[in-house]
Amino acid sequence: MLTEALIENPNLNPNQTATCRHLHTEDRLIEQPSHHYAKRICQDCGRQLRYLPSPEAKARRLKNAILIEKLLAMEMALEVWETNFIQRCIHTHNYKLKPADQDLLEELVARHLPEELVRDAVEEEVSLRRLSQGKKS
Repeated sequence: MLTEALIENPNLNPNQTATCRHLHTEDRLIEQPSHHYAKRICQDCGRQLRYLPSPEAKARRLKNAILIEKLLAMEMALEVWETNFIQRCIHTHNYKLKPADQDLLEELVARHLPEELVRDAVEEEVSLRRLSQGKKS
């Protein structure tokens, strides 16, 4: 990685990576097909800092958060195992669910939430996404 960074930026100090605070970063899309969408790279030392989620993954996580909140609001109608499952979903990293958990969440939503509440959740997710995109501009 450092060699690649030196090729891209010949003025880079190879000793800087140990002390770099990664103040200047750049997000780069990854060529597809790939499991990852994009990565964040430090412009100063060339180190890859993290992978970035796709816009679709961000939207799904936001929608999950909204639907989980709505399910929890009606906790009295849920069975104990359903409440426990939803609590576990809350504690996953940024609502990033495993495929089986995503399927189960969608099943619980279909079983317990009226269609208009789900529709409201989708509209809320879309408006929140627009707001967050407006802040970046």
